[in-house]
Amino acid sequence: MKRAVEVLIRLSRIAPVAAMLLLVAACAQPSRVSQMTIQNVIAPTVAQNQELVGAMFVADVSGGKATSPLWTSQVDNPQFKEALERSLEFNGLLATDEKGSKLSVSAALIKLDQPLMGFSLTVTSEVQYRVFERATQTEIMRETLVAPYTAEFGSSLIAVERLRLANEGAIRESIKAFLVKFAQIWSARTGRPPAAPAAETKPTS
Repeated sequence: MKRAVEVLIRLSRIAPVAAMLLLVAACAQPSRVSQMTIQNVIAPTVAQNQELVGAMFVADVSGGKATSPLWTSQVDNPQFKEALERSLEFNGLLATDEKGSKLSVSAALIKLDQPLMGFSLTVTSEVQYRVFERATQTEIMRETLVAPYTAEFGSSLIAVERLRLANEGAIRESIKAFLVKFAQIWSARTGRPPAAPAAETKPTS
């Protein structure tokens, strides 16, 4: 009987700590830029169109939301903008500054459709991308792209973490779709066929 009481006392001391650790683990975390960045999608096309090398500047990103630790993971504007800039850089498109750029790009996050619950969580992003030629203010591209991504149950046992993974994947797939579509539009504009895509590099944490 005495031993049973001792066990119960120990459990009562451990339980609050365990509950606190669970609460911390369940807090929503903001999306990571590294996991929203896409590499080596249209780098070969950019390489064969030298006018595109270092030509693009990200002028504006809008529509994002800040993450509340007590609610759900979101994607805010600075995170999205940095992920877009890094993706342009990895594909050879990013200009060092606005003044030296030829093309201006903006992205408006119209919707980040998130599930309320589930084992495998699918988030779908809807983003409008616009590209202008800076010298003439000619609109080269205006596309609204829808990109889903599913974070399977095995990717994380914690639901809020799976949601973050799904958010990151949905934005990464959106940026990928933007790059591919831009390459198609530019190839049609110049009459040069797009190069075969390079092998994608998985993002690192």
